[in-house]
Amino acid sequence: MIKSKLAEEQARFLKIFKNNEDGGDLDLSCEMANLPKSLVEEWLKDYPLFWEKMEDIKDRKKWNLLKKVQKGDAQASMKFLQIYAKDRGYSE
Repeated sequence: MIKSKLAEEQARFLKIFKNNEDGGDLDLSCEMANLPKSLVEEWLKDYPLFWEKMEDIKDRKKWNLLKKVQKGDAQASMKFLQIYAKDRGYSE
């Protein structure tokens, strides 16, 4: 992929990922961007700046969700657990 085209595709994906209300679900964002997940995973591995931008977006989403949890938002609490406590048995 030509560098400018690659940068455009990565920027388009990051915008979709950022605007999703999915809490950072890579599968859903890939589907919405019509990109194979394997391609995005390759970008994450091969392009440190892309990885940093993704991590920044994920951190902001997590922080915003946590602020809602701290205010007592029950739906935000459930979503937080579904996303960040899967390894403890919480699921959708």
